[in-house]
Amino acid sequence: MGQARAERNDPSVTPSGLADLVYRNAHEAPRAPAFTHRVHEQWVDVTTTGFLRDVTAVAKGLIAAGVGSGDRVVVVGVGGYAWPLLAFALWAVRAVVVPVHPACPATRLAHLVRDCRPAAVVLPDGRHAGEVAALQRELHDLGRIWRLDREGIEAITRPGAYIDPSAVRFRREETRRADPAAIVYPASTRPRVRGVVVTHGNLLAAAQGVVEVVGPLRGGDGQAGALVHLPPAAPLWLVAITGCVLARARAVLAGPGRSVERDARETSPEVVLTHPRVLERIGGGEPVGPGRETPAAGERRRGAWRLVARSRQERPHTRLREALGGRATVVVCAGERPPEPVARRYAEAGIAVVHGFGLATTSGPFLLDTAVDGAGTGGRALPGAQVRVSAEGEVLVRGPLVSPGWWGESGDDGREEGWLATGVRGEVDGEGRLSVRGALSPTRGGPQAEDGVALRLEAALLEHPLIGQAMVMDRGFAHTGALLTLDRDQLEYWRLVNGRSLSATPAELAADPLLREEIDQAVRAANAEVDPRSAIRSFHVLPEPFSLHSGLVLASGRLRRDAVLRAFAEEIAAMYQVETVREEQ
Repeated sequence: MGQARAERNDPSVTPSGLADLVYRNAHEAPRAPAFTHRVHEQWVDVTTTGFLRDVTAVAKGLIAAGVGSGDRVVVVGVGGYAWPLLAFALWAVRAVVVPVHPACPATRLAHLVRDCRPAAVVLPDGRHAGEVAALQRELHDLGRIWRLDREGIEAITRPGAYIDPSAVRFRREETRRADPAAIVYPASTRPRVRGVVVTHGNLLAAAQGVVEVVGPLRGGDGQAGALVHLPPAAPLWLVAITGCVLARARAVLAGPGRSVERDARETSPEVVLTHPRVLERIGGGEPVGPGRETPAAGERRRGAWRLVARSRQERPHTRLREALGGRATVVVCAGERPPEPVARRYAEAGIAVVHGFGLATTSGPFLLDTAVDGAGTGGRALPGAQVRVSAEGEVLVRGPLVSPGWWGESGDDGREEGWLATGVRGEVDGEGRLSVRGALSPTRGGPQAEDGVALRLEAALLEHPLIGQAMVMDRGFAHTGALLTLDRDQLEYWRLVNGRSLSATPAELAADPLLREEIDQAVRAANAEVDPRSAIRSFHVLPEPFSLHSGLVLASGRLRRDAVLRAFAEEIAAMYQVETVREEQ
């Protein structure tokens, strides 16, 4: 295998891309363990050199399959060692990984594939093979579908056996920190969600911040490893794996269908990354106090009772440590904060609980906290990140871990001095800790879309491929109206099919009579789903989509309705005025 140029492996050089970490580790510590995973019911170590060899082989196979710079590859529910291998191989060839949860419904998967238009899809088995094969006939960009249950990772590596490793090196050296590394689709009950772009720089900054907080808490040298027991599609998983490679700490990859306790007892990690509910299940037993000391006849008897009481008090702590392998000193979790008694029990057992809070738009956690108590969810900002609370009580984040925006979104992001509006409420205490109090209401001060009629209208409108976003306005207005935006990809397709000029602007296309006729038909179809008294009587088509960074969309993807009302007050007023004139005529 060809060696990368020395300057790319120099530890003093800041990595430009995530794949640089793999090459640097193999150069500096060729025999250090990088990953531990299960093969035929046995735990197997992969050294940094072995990981570099495997990443290069997969990267050559991706190049041979036609995966180019910037191409997307959807990875559905792939776990174990194959997942970081695919991710770093894609990053090495400057491609973009799109992680999908294994339990993703077929309708949601179809939307994700249509939205990101990947060059390939990787499946663990045949569960979604039929749906993806049908999409391949629809999407000409989708060139390859790999099923790992048939030939394994060799199906990807075999075509690239003849390619020189320098082809991978050239791609890697072209990578920049601003290049997209992943497109993360946030968890949602809605099938049509928008993907968040996460760059190489975002993941490097988030991983560096987590390492700086967690590193001093662990007592070993990193060789005992970190057990990663999280779904691969979670943003924290990407940050955790990147952090392990960045810190050169062995990443223990959880076996499929196995419990945290079983994997921890067999691998004895220093750090465990898992869900808060798992911590509660493991450490949620009733606390055992020292007991009441009975009256003693003498000093010897009193001393013996103290020893028994101390033993009874220490026993649950010993069981807790043994459940996590006996060497764990840090547990990292994200989401809801573990209950205070549970966190205190871990602390008394000598295990620090690091709780994180973050969003897909912040590339994972931007707050970490090691405090046992505390109301709500929160902590201190990661190193390199800035967090403040606006006058309205909304948490704002700024820094290198903040995503550049949604996939397919172009133009000015609309951020005010670089601050991202997260869509969650928060408070800062006297010690500088931020507590998250819950999500902001997307409808405060504006028309409500929580009633069933408005929700049904919006859902029906979004069924039309040309409509990207819809906001129905009913309460507080003379009649029901709607603001609509156009789906960018479908708009381009419509332009080509209907022979419109390539120089036509989105505003010109939005005003095109033929397009408005199609939107009018979509509105009529939606109206058929509700009572005529609740039907949409006027609508306005906007040329640009509602964006996250312009403050019109919450981090969850829901519309910030009050902000939309303010931003498009003139368009709304004109829309209702036109309808009033029509009624008078």
